[in-house]
Amino acid sequence: MIDMKKIDSGFKALSLMLAPVLIITFFTITVSCYNKSKNKVVLRFFHWETASGLQILKYLVNRYMEKNPGIRIEIIQGVSTQYESKLLSMFAANQPPDIFEVSSIDIPLYVSKDQVLGLSEFIDKYSDLALTNFFPESMYFFQYDKNIIPGSGEIYGYPKDFSPTLTMYCNMRIFEECGVKPPEISLDENELAALLIKLTRRDKNKILTSIGYYPQSTYFFWWSIMCGNEPFSKDGTKLSIDNTNSFRGLRWLNSLKYTYRVVPNDADRESVGNKEAFIGQGKIAILPQGRYMYPNIKIYSKDKWDVIPSFHFKGNPPMNFIFPACGWAIAKKTRHPEESVKFMNYLAGTEGSIMAARLGYNIPPIKKIAMSKLFFNRLGEEGRINRFFIKELEISKQFPYSPYISKSELTRVIDQESQLMNRDKMPSDQDIKKTLKTIEKSVNDIINVKMKN
Repeated sequence: MIDMKKIDSGFKALSLMLAPVLIITFFTITVSCYNKSKNKVVLRFFHWETASGLQILKYLVNRYMEKNPGIRIEIIQGVSTQYESKLLSMFAANQPPDIFEVSSIDIPLYVSKDQVLGLSEFIDKYSDLALTNFFPESMYFFQYDKNIIPGSGEIYGYPKDFSPTLTMYCNMRIFEECGVKPPEISLDENELAALLIKLTRRDKNKILTSIGYYPQSTYFFWWSIMCGNEPFSKDGTKLSIDNTNSFRGLRWLNSLKYTYRVVPNDADRESVGNKEAFIGQGKIAILPQGRYMYPNIKIYSKDKWDVIPSFHFKGNPPMNFIFPACGWAIAKKTRHPEESVKFMNYLAGTEGSIMAARLGYNIPPIKKIAMSKLFFNRLGEEGRINRFFIKELEISKQFPYSPYISKSELTRVIDQESQLMNRDKMPSDQDIKKTLKTIEKSVNDIINVKMKN
């Protein structure tokens, strides 16, 4: 018979003998794991991505950490509406992220505060970051000279993607129902107005069936007043829009609403809803937007959509508009500049550009990726749309810029001073001229104050 008491006492003795060994082993493993974790370089990465953009970002981050076991990336997600204030507070508290997402037009703010790292000295180490790899249009607002004028000089970041902003999508169903063929060549402003009138329909109760055009307010304002002229001087020290060309553009913009009635009025917006609701209910004939809008159009709309050439003001060439690209920058006070630049090379280089192409929102900034089968030579409808957008780069201008006034300040002045124009009927020529003069003065007053400081 088995003596259980002897077995129990044997186990107790063995346990007592092994206890010190187990404790030492556990301590050794714990310390080893702790040291491995402690020895990792931690990069704090601040961004505003959501939905599919966030999924792609997490994929890239996890893949990077797998390839670089000595690096741990701490992802910090910001809320888009509070992103800039949160980032500035992180800088103020001397706890900046190592890498952060940024709209390139906001980079001068961080450059002026000496908060963003210049990257030119690192380029030789990372071939993916060579300027020759990128579309110049995508890099325009990521480079600034000593006077904070964009387009050349020090590199302060890299784009994740970019796009012409006012490319005209057209709802083919509405065109067919109205018996109108989409134009194959650029129309002037009067030809476009005539087309939009044909595409705008209301029923016997004046309820909107389809609207000709759905403009983007701020972008389209600048596009209109750039009719034949550049708003800012080359050094950004003066705004000049109190002139015949800008008057012509702004007058035409107002005529779309008050004379031709081919854009949504307040009652239309109240009854239908936001832009996505207009798309979903099949009520927009022509929608000026960037490449990023195409996937959303396919989500919201059951109709077939195409793209048509950008229009022009008579006597001027066709023109599209590039809003400054978003991308990545590195804090000047990062404790890990080399590691941060290496991660930047991954995000903005070939790997990141491939993911941008596969995501299918905007044009990948690296030319060889954009012109590959992943984007330019993609088969089917998407490939045709992609090729059209890349072609539009040839006629696209950059967003108006001065180093002495921010985008938010410009928008505030425009919104505030535009109240001078009568909102119930077509403003008089005098009101339009007064609005341009007042905007010009208000902006130049801000510029002059900033220059003195």
